[in-house]
Amino acid sequence: MGKGMVSVMRWSFLVVLLLFVLSFSQAVAADLDITHFGANPDDGKDDGPALLKAIGTCQGRANANLVFKKGTYDIISGGMLVFDGCKNLKITGNNSVLVFHDWNQGLAFNICHNLTVANLALDYNPLPFCAGTISAVNNDSIDVRLAPGYSVKGPEGIKAWMEYEPDSFVPAASGLEAYIDATSELLSSQLWRVHVRGPFRPGMFLVLRHAVYTHQAIFVNGGNDIQFNNVTIYTAPGMGFHARCENIRLKNCGVLVRPGRHMSTTADATHFDLCSGQIRMENCVFEGMGDDGANIHGKFVRLRKVDERTLDSAEPAWTMPQANDIIEFVGSHLLPYATAQVSAVKANPSNGHTLISLKNPIPEAFSDGDYCHDLTKIPSEVIITGCKFRSNRARGTLIAARNVTIEKCSFENISSSAIQVECDIGDWLEAGPTRNIVIRNNTVSHCNYGVCARAGAIDVFADISGGIKSAVGVHQNLTIEKNEITRIPRAAINVSAASNVIIRDNRMSDIGQTGRTPSSMGAIWLERVSKVIISDNTVTNTKPGELVIQGEDCTEVTIK
Repeated sequence: MGKGMVSVMRWSFLVVLLLFVLSFSQAVAADLDITHFGANPDDGKDDGPALLKAIGTCQGRANANLVFKKGTYDIISGGMLVFDGCKNLKITGNNSVLVFHDWNQGLAFNICHNLTVANLALDYNPLPFCAGTISAVNNDSIDVRLAPGYSVKGPEGIKAWMEYEPDSFVPAASGLEAYIDATSELLSSQLWRVHVRGPFRPGMFLVLRHAVYTHQAIFVNGGNDIQFNNVTIYTAPGMGFHARCENIRLKNCGVLVRPGRHMSTTADATHFDLCSGQIRMENCVFEGMGDDGANIHGKFVRLRKVDERTLDSAEPAWTMPQANDIIEFVGSHLLPYATAQVSAVKANPSNGHTLISLKNPIPEAFSDGDYCHDLTKIPSEVIITGCKFRSNRARGTLIAARNVTIEKCSFENISSSAIQVECDIGDWLEAGPTRNIVIRNNTVSHCNYGVCARAGAIDVFADISGGIKSAVGVHQNLTIEKNEITRIPRAAINVSAASNVIIRDNRMSDIGQTGRTPSSMGAIWLERVSKVIISDNTVTNTKPGELVIQGEDCTEVTIK
């Protein structure tokens, strides 16, 4: 072998080695110390600009690991902290706390892939709510003596008020609430006047929210394979975790009430809409929210026919399907009747609506005013396991999805249903007709006692406006088994608009003590259902002691 050939082989080997080293370095996460960008914990200074610099660096490379030194970081300026298009990003919090000083701030992850956030907490200062006792009721206002730990500057706006138990920190039984738009003024350091009228009385204890849906603490917009491990949110001027992505997991996460406070987030703890892939929540704790613990759904879009392959919709653009998506049509009674594939989506220049074009003609059964929802953007699987939901307004979980398992969870002191399975064209257009729901081995205690109360602590129904009744079979293939349900004012289990239902081996006690609705007559209430098997359930101390009450349109119900 000549010297020239040896030299070429050496250079070739060096080139291959260099490429290997470069590719290996790209595959290994590069640690980025947040303090190197000028963010130092516990100094009370504004860390917003430094965090924005760090985020810019993360966006410029793959496999970054943004590492926080343990402590508290104050984000006073800089707006939203947006991670845009990051790949294989890790955020290692080391149990640090990010405190946002503006209600329009939070963390956002826009079209990120393979993201992991661990050991981090988020909080807001000032709080988006306060609490206190009514000291006086005036003609057009109330005077509120603020509870210890709360302060206002005045004049803060008020978007909602709700009656609470002052000592147990839970929504009051049969308590009152209202969503409003009121002004206020500070009378003294702890005395606050709110310009609102209502059924108030001196001595009522209220939680008043300055913001309800202003901003979420964490927003995941697009992307895939997202993980949050041991991430805690203490409050937010809206939702805690809000995701619209493919494949997301929350493990050992929490939305928690800090000592001395009466509320955590002012809206949902978690909210997943138009997600695909798997949603998994395990060993999480959600407490003290101003709305649901978990809300998982698609979106209905109301339609009008333009021509044989084109539909028009006035719903918001973000709810629309995209080209090549598969949509499912439902009529006014919410029963699906056809599917179709979308070929194109574009703005309608004549009215500002959206035009949805189909690859094939519109189904013959279609009528103007029918709805569709996007089957491409519903989860393939939802697993909620080992989680705790407690002491919040509204529901523990709200499910409008398919292939869902809720197991080994606890629900306590929740003003509405612990678990609600729904399909809604009445208020929120939350889709769609559910399939394959399993609710098992959960404990439910003292739920459905206050605002937003429904017929049952486990509540399955379809919501249609205008007094229209939903059809049998909107929900299909539902199993409710081996749950322990106690201290429920109305029915333990309510199922309507469903078929192929199994209710078995549930243990129920202290059920139906209010007598306010027909469902309080029995532990299990059925209406507009078919093919239901009820077996091996036990019920004690139920007024007046009946296990199952059947309402209208119940067929093929077997009770063993």
